Amino acid sequence: NYYLRLERMAQLVDYFIVCGIQGDRPLQETRNVPYSSHLPPFMRTYAPRVLARFPVKDHFGNAFDDGAVCALCAPEGVRFTKNLTEPKTLFHSFLITRENASRAHGAVLTYYERVEDPSVVTMLEGMQTHYSGLSGDQDAEQPFHSARDKLFVTKSLCLLSSHPVMKPLQAYLEGLYAVTAGGKAAQLPVESYLFNLLYRVPMPRPGHTIVLSGPLGDISWRRPSLAELPMCDYSFSEFFELLGVKNIVKLLTCLLLEHQVLLKSADYQRLMLCAFCSVSLLFPFNWHHVFVPILPAAQVGFLDAPVPFLMGLHVDPLASSRTTLLQLETSFCSVDIDHGTVDYTDDLVLLPDQDRLVSRATAELMRYHVQSPDLCEVPLISGNGPTRNVGVEKSAVKDVVAHSPGVEGTGKEWDNDPGSREASFSTAMRQLFANYFVEHFANYENFVIAPQQSFEDWQKNRDQFQNFDKSAFLSDQPTSHWPFYSAFLESTLFSGFIDEKLLAQWKVGEASVYIALFDSYIERYKDKSGLSKPPTTPGFSFEGMLGDGLVTEEVKEVAPPPALLEGVSADTSTQRSEVFPHLSPSLMEPPEYQDRPECISPPRRLSVPPSGLKHQTSSSSGFFHSQVKFVNQLWRESRLRVKHMLGTTGESLNYIEENTHIAYLCELLERVWGHGLKKREGKSPLWTHLMAYAETKGEGPKLTAPTAITTSLVALNSIGEKGSPSSFLRKRFNLPQLKSQIQAVLQPPPTVLLDDLRIVADMSELKTDVGRARAFVRLALEKKCLARYLAELLSNKDLTSQRYREYAFLCTEEEREQFLYHLLTLTARDFTCFTTGFLNTKMLYRVIVIGEGKHFGLSTSTLLVTIAGEYLDSGRHEIPRGEFSTDITTQNLGPLTCLRVGHDGTGLAPSLFVHAVLVHVVTTGQTYRFDCNCWLTRNEGDGATERFLLGQTIPHTMKKEHNVSTLDVESVLPSRAPRRAPKKTTNEKTSEDILATLGTVVNNLCENVRLRNKDAPMHRQDLLYLLCGANGFSSSMEELLLWQLKPSRKFQKQLFAWDVFECLQQQSENIATQSQETMADSQSLVDTIIQINSTLSAVGKCEKLVILISIGLRQHALVGWLKVLATFPSILSMYEMGAFLVEPGLLKQATDILSQTHAVSIKTELLLTQGL
Repeated sequence: NYYLRLERMAQLVDYFIVCGIQGDRPLQETRNVPYSSHLPPFMRTYAPRVLARFPVKDHFGNAFDDGAVCALCAPEGVRFTKNLTEPKTLFHSFLITRENASRAHGAVLTYYERVEDPSVVTMLEGMQTHYSGLSGDQDAEQPFHSARDKLFVTKSLCLLSSHPVMKPLQAYLEGLYAVTAGGKAAQLPVESYLFNLLYRVPMPRPGHTIVLSGPLGDISWRRPSLAELPMCDYSFSEFFELLGVKNIVKLLTCLLLEHQVLLKSADYQRLMLCAFCSVSLLFPFNWHHVFVPILPAAQVGFLDAPVPFLMGLHVDPLASSRTTLLQLETSFCSVDIDHGTVDYTDDLVLLPDQDRLVSRATAELMRYHVQSPDLCEVPLISGNGPTRNVGVEKSAVKDVVAHSPGVEGTGKEWDNDPGSREASFSTAMRQLFANYFVEHFANYENFVIAPQQSFEDWQKNRDQFQNFDKSAFLSDQPTSHWPFYSAFLESTLFSGFIDEKLLAQWKVGEASVYIALFDSYIERYKDKSGLSKPPTTPGFSFEGMLGDGLVTEEVKEVAPPPALLEGVSADTSTQRSEVFPHLSPSLMEPPEYQDRPECISPPRRLSVPPSGLKHQTSSSSGFFHSQVKFVNQLWRESRLRVKHMLGTTGESLNYIEENTHIAYLCELLERVWGHGLKKREGKSPLWTHLMAYAETKGEGPKLTAPTAITTSLVALNSIGEKGSPSSFLRKRFNLPQLKSQIQAVLQPPPTVLLDDLRIVADMSELKTDVGRARAFVRLALEKKCLARYLAELLSNKDLTSQRYREYAFLCTEEEREQFLYHLLTLTARDFTCFTTGFLNTKMLYRVIVIGEGKHFGLSTSTLLVTIAGEYLDSGRHEIPRGEFSTDITTQNLGPLTCLRVGHDGTGLAPSLFVHAVLVHVVTTGQTYRFDCNCWLTRNEGDGATERFLLGQTIPHTMKKEHNVSTLDVESVLPSRAPRRAPKKTTNEKTSEDILATLGTVVNNLCENVRLRNKDAPMHRQDLLYLLCGANGFSSSMEELLLWQLKPSRKFQKQLFAWDVFECLQQQSENIATQSQETMADSQSLVDTIIQINSTLSAVGKCEKLVILISIGLRQHALVGWLKVLATFPSILSMYEMGAFLVEPGLLKQATDILSQTHAVSIKTELLLTQGL
């Protein structure tokens, strides 16, 4: 067909361009940096010019745009430097979009080239002299002198094509640089290779692999067939490594809903990669709006355009001028590629079945071992310029792949070839996202309204016809998906897709081909799912449209090899190295028009003998000056990083913010320990240094089993051995053994570096040195020992001098000491980064119960303790008779939140008054306090023999460079004898005070639950304090129920609010039910009371009330239960007149407040309800 015939005439490359400075013209500064005239000449950027382009005449269908090519070949302009120590190259691609929607794709290789034009050297020296005279600045760096220094300037080699081809052009440019400025030998002159590429290498047919001869060897590249997804010649593994699955799904949601999307990065190639990869994942929908992956600095004003766009903006991390520019991002979807973050508007709706899509994509990442921020311990970090992410840790995963039923993969596993693995992964991920749209639009053809008129009539009145039944389509979708579909069906992406579907019956083109491809995916999906086949347009078939573009087997096309041109010597040794040669225009003239060159077979391989690179010398002063600048930069960055971690306010960081800051700190430490290293022995310089230090202390490179825990236990247990032998009686508070144990927890001895190294070395989930180094940093931060550990590590000067050069950061006395001082200030903040970061680690918890028996301070029972954290609970553990403490070794529970303590009631004197429970995490040094101040006995208080307690962290302060609690032993021990019974409730408050308190508590609870459920799951501890804290919801409800409750008679037991419910349960048959709804509430209340009494016999009346309130809050039944209580006949005999359950007006006010809790979903604490 016509489309395929046009493809056969296309060339792979249309233009070859060289951009740089021109010696016969004055240097013109760019406008990228304001007030650049105040900068030294070497820090300025200069406007590039096109030095050469071939062919000179414009190519048919791809007109040459001089200004656009210059602006995109060197977006930052041309830069000068001197005394370059080693060759530096940087590759990036770009896109030129013309007014007629046609595109030109460019590939650019930029490098520093020696300046040999004396006019350029003279101009730069003159500018330097002029600048020195105006500013009077005497730089520490020596000024440029032509007799002493070598001058280098950036030059760009560019290949321009009409097709989105990137990888073969990059390989060709790298080979071209190697045989010219790189100094390698070539078999033929450069003109022969370029002439062959421009005029004799065709664009391969769809589904074919072309093999072309490059300067360094053969280059092969496969073009996707028309039966495959559209071409996208970028790395999808790098795309997912940069942003992660969840961020990519957010980005696609913004694109589908046609939001304004702004990509930001310090690397131009990353901008191109993320722009093209994100748009390609939209298949079968096409992005018809503004698409500018690299926005030139002079055109930043286009960001104010009131239209949807996808633009990329280069952000220099060292330039402060960008800060004010990016303040207008408030309405954008801002994608920070270097840091792997996506910021979007608050009204962004969720993609339908988003979680399932994320889980499928995550499975593919695990299958191909692609490191993503969703799977990694540390997010991507960008330093001063574009960097790749460092090695990260992730747990071993099973090779599980959730293959989609609609879109089939290639069925080939990758091998050791990285290119094969990348191609396989790109195909799998693109097919996965295509299958997502297949599943959600499998029946879209049922709602397409086919036109009944001719193509000309339909084209003239296109906007007047409705081509899709949106209401019927929405009615078939789940209601939870309506917010997304309602917006998406009105978008240009969807309407353009439907238009292309209708055009397919009249017009065959590239868009129609991919519409047919999508329909074939739907047909296969329905066949495998057992669904009926979708309707098809009459006379329209996928196979008939593709024709010979449907390739089923691998076909190779071998491009004609380069040959020696007429009038050119075959001797290439006369070509100058380190400088790109001047090309003869007469030799590069295009030949007479000829048909597509015929490819030959089998592929020919051109062997190019490798030649060594020539060394470039540099002065030692420039080298050391650059090292000094880097050292100062590290020092400034360390100060800034610590400042961010400490924060400007006293509020604590949440887990996400804390992990982000610590990830930056770990990256900084790796850079510090990697600077000036004589020999890199692994991916983590910090960990290798720690292992070398351990070896000097008599430890092997692989540390033995951790002894820090056992050492601490020996110290704690030895304290108890100094007193009298253990007995079966638990004694008074002032027992010396108990005081000694408390003191050992509150004021532990300084931790040992080697002990913590053993702990990290024993963590089985860590597989790399980078992960171990990060675990060590997190553990040291949580124990407030990072600065002391690193100072101890660097105290071995012989080891440091043996491993590092004299200019290294760790060898500079002043900067190193200031760096350690900044790290020392981190002890002012409490971190939980190790506890929250390694959930599979075994932790040791030491529990100390501060209690006293009822009879002469003695107790004979066995204590039962269960501790719970954010993630798990420890299960029930026993404290033997006569002991105050026990040790619990279990999986990491997370930050501790609550605890349940009780006894088994054995012995003659089982009663015990518990003042508090201390839990010391020996592994991390954290200490938690759980206040009780209640009896554990049947004969005192509410009759509880076990209690549920909330915990709080004992704060630490900085003292002598190691952690010491602000509390001493006496402040922990009780100051008075235990009370025999709790104080009686008084009625000092008014009903207005109680209602105001209840309203405040309910508002706080609902607001916090809504906010946390929207952004992230609510932390267990935060919810517990809102429900069961001293001023929490349960306390307010108890206060409401106790208000105006008649006091008990003399010599009778005190009444509790739970007694009201037990009385209701005993006389439930006498409740005057008025409606079916009230009867249901009554039955659920009575059943809950019976279940609590029968299951939780050891729990006291106060805690039973808290459990009942928590269950009612979870089931949204509190309002109905209060109304049932009000109908209880004996309620008048239990309460004074005017009580909430007696006065209808007060009851209505209370129920109106409680009805607000029906709008939120609350999960109760399992350790509190114990499974009820």
